Amino acid sequence: MGRADLYYPAGRLVLEYDGGNHRERLVEDDRRQNLLVNAGFRLLRFTAIDVYKRPDIVQAQVRGALLAPRTRYSHELARVWHKKRGIERQVAER
Repeated sequence: MGRADLYYPAGRLVLEYDGGNHRERLVEDDRRQNLLVNAGFRLLRFTAIDVYKRPDIVQAQVRGALLAPRTRYSHELARVWHKKRGIERQVAER
């Protein structure tokens, strides 16, 4: 599936940084994003301009995502993903 640029396990939140080479890797990035979302992860993408010129916006969006309650649907997707991969650990429901 690849590596996330930054991952918050407790919130199942993945952050992706789209740097200068993003255009060359767009197809690969899109496929990885689909896999992550379908596996129950939440994903935020930020560009270099976001990170360097608007860090307050980035921080607010990340904080909002971490504080937002996860839906039952995201728990069900995560449970199916873990089961398919033979992971015994159940995802705790809030």
